[in-house]
Amino acid sequence: MDLKAVRFRVFVGQRAILLPGTRIGDRAIIGAGAVVRGEVPEGMVYAGNPARPICTTAEFRDKQMQRRLAQGLDPYAYGEQPPSVAP
Repeated sequence: MDLKAVRFRVFVGQRAILLPGTRIGDRAIIGAGAVVRGEVPEGMVYAGNPARPICTTAEFRDKQMQRRLAQGLDPYAYGEQPPSVAP
């Protein structure tokens, strides 16, 4: 694979398949198990088989923050468990 095909700050989920000729822009997220072909613009979230655009990374971040707020968690901290699940 051409090293320039995957740009900076890209997250590729487990078992995702990047077909030959695929180019992934900066700050993109590829979901686990996705089959990606062609161009993924920068700042986009793609998932599925075949991979399709889901949302922008900014929208994804906002959704995650809202979900954490709804659970009573700090939206900027990652890794801790909700109080009901903590050991």
